Amino acid sequence: MDDFGYHIIQSFNGNEISPEKCNKIGIELAEALWGDKYQVIVCTHTNKDNVHNHIVCAPIRGKVIPY
Repeated sequence: MDDFGYHIIQSFNGNEISPEKCNKIGIELAEALWGDKYQVIVCTHTNKDNVHNHIVCAPIRGKVIPY
């Protein structure tokens, strides 16, 4: 099976940082890992006891997988 994407969860202790700062840190991590090589989305969630990011990368380099 081929890899279709990567999913990273980046968590912080409780509410030690603001959602805005969490998102900024997530974007910086994604840029450090992949630069502009792949499409990446950083979603910041506040729905748990801690603020956290979901970072999803689809390393398809312009290819489209038709589903």
